[in-house]
Amino acid sequence: MQLYEHQKKFTENILKALDNNSGGGKTVVFSNIAKNFKGRVLILVDSDELVVQTATTIKDASTFQAKNKTMPHERVVIAMSDTIASRLKKGSCDISD
Repeated sequence: MQLYEHQKKFTENILKALDNNSGGGKTVVFSNIAKNFKGRVLILVDSDELVVQTATTIKDASTFQAKNKTMPHERVVIAMSDTIASRLKKGSCDISD
């Protein structure tokens, strides 16, 4: 895929921002983006700790964890990537609207 020059710069800036170690404010930044995005948002994280941290940052978000039977219908949902991958593989998770 070919990117225009402005798209390349935009992509590079995003990757630089995401390359911070912990404490860089990534959760705050992507939480703000999710809050302001007009559609539904599924935020995937890689630990239970980050599910809790992100849910604390986004007050009106819902979480989807291994113990849950169905995907919440809130506009913003936070889940572990492993949980979603496992459920999709089993066919027991509908992430569509």
